[in-house]
Amino acid sequence: LASRHLIDLGHERIGYVAGPDYYLPTRQKAAGREAALRAAGIEPDGLVAYGGDFSVEEGRAALRQLLERDPPPTGVICSSDLMAIGVLQEAAARGLRVPEDLSVVGFDGIEAAAWTSPALTTMEQPISEIAETAVNALRTLIAEPEKPLPDYSFRPRLKVRGSTAAPS
Repeated sequence: LASRHLIDLGHERIGYVAGPDYYLPTRQKAAGREAALRAAGIEPDGLVAYGGDFSVEEGRAALRQLLERDPPPTGVICSSDLMAIGVLQEAAARGLRVPEDLSVVGFDGIEAAAWTSPALTTMEQPISEIAETAVNALRTLIAEPEKPLPDYSFRPRLKVRGSTAAPS
């Protein structure tokens, strides 16, 4: 969804500020980015920078790596909103304007994403649905310990704010 959003805005050089490469959600997001790029006729270009964790500082470091590429990305998708906040900070420190020079999309939907300047476009996790499902699964596990639990999958939704725009 995040990649499709940036592609629909006209971005073709879309970077990925990734969490640790051994982490399954990081790999799933990378695969989703590549699939969206290929579906749009854009060859994935290796614009991926892995972080050691999902922190603000790792987001800053990952953006520094991506900006060394020639040409650099016009948009980036981040594994977490904290990493995206780091990307916003690093972009500002380098004199890049968001979204005019660089579009940024986070992931999680933390409350602080609305407080950034510009407000962060993010993939919001359905936290209440996840919590309710976890509680119900725990109740089932307590009541019927032998009963197998199904696999659960939750789909985030795109919350468009001010950090994304068409490339200039």
